Amino acid sequence: MKQVKYEMEMPSFIKPYLETEEMQRLKGIDMNCGMNYTSIPFFQGIEPYSRYTHSVGAAMIIYHFTKDKKQTLSGLFHDIATPAFSHVIDFLHGDALKQESTEDKTEEILSASGEIRSRLAEDGIALSEVSNYHLYPIADNDSPMLSSDRLEYTFSASIDYRSGTAEQYQSIYDDIAVGMNEYGCKELVLRHADKAEALAAAALKNGMVFSSREDRCCMQLLAELIKEAIQRKILQEKDLYTTEEKVIAQLENSSMRSQWHHFQSIDHVIISTDPKDGWIQIAAKKRYIDPYCLETGKRISQTSRKIQNEIESFKKDQYQEWMKG
Repeated sequence: MKQVKYEMEMPSFIKPYLETEEMQRLKGIDMNCGMNYTSIPFFQGIEPYSRYTHSVGAAMIIYHFTKDKKQTLSGLFHDIATPAFSHVIDFLHGDALKQESTEDKTEEILSASGEIRSRLAEDGIALSEVSNYHLYPIADNDSPMLSSDRLEYTFSASIDYRSGTAEQYQSIYDDIAVGMNEYGCKELVLRHADKAEALAAAALKNGMVFSSREDRCCMQLLAELIKEAIQRKILQEKDLYTTEEKVIAQLENSSMRSQWHHFQSIDHVIISTDPKDGWIQIAAKKRYIDPYCLETGKRISQTSRKIQNEIESFKKDQYQEWMKG
């Protein structure tokens, strides 16, 4: 998958961290939360997009705008605790709306890695300075503000979903600067309104995919499948912190093989306004970005009626339908 160029060259200090077992594991965790294993047409033929690729991209964005080691490493490590099938496990934990439960193990995983702790000590960095990327507003901030994390997955998902090109998103990236927002806080901001509108539109388009009936239904079905596998001792919670390939192999070699194959065969989702036995009704996190624009001194939703209407329409959907895959 061709990507946006976030930084001309990767800084040398980051390279040893990339070779650690904990970071390498993320190459086996896809960003599409299990949807890439279904037969839903939209997800057929998309290229692999791993948590490793996303994490490196987020770190490079942070480095590009801050040149700060601690902030850069916090971005690199922000998904190090992501389990197999990513946010499906948030659904498993009953956290479909915030999708943050999988972040709870970040400090634990970093602390348990002798390799990472040794490297941090050599760099004179405390683990507490890189284990919580929420400390740094360029790395992460409250939605719908723009952060490095949201920016990276917006660009890469848009390219992966074939809704735009790396060249188009590079032009948006090149328009970004670090500025002060209306709250007096640092934030990644757009210089020009047309670029801010294009970014907001791309994020909304992705957000509609992330919370579509297909995503919500299949993620909940996979969460229920994983829950049953744990209850039947086919899987243990610790197995989720290997790779998706290994977890799938365990399901394939178990009495739940047919259930896994059924999940893989799902190619569409049907809906009903009335509850039915075995059908699913579930909401999910609504992801979108409302970037701040230096040209206007306002959020793009305050100056673009088109974006304002699209955001309001997106937020109004209460996900009341019942679904079956």
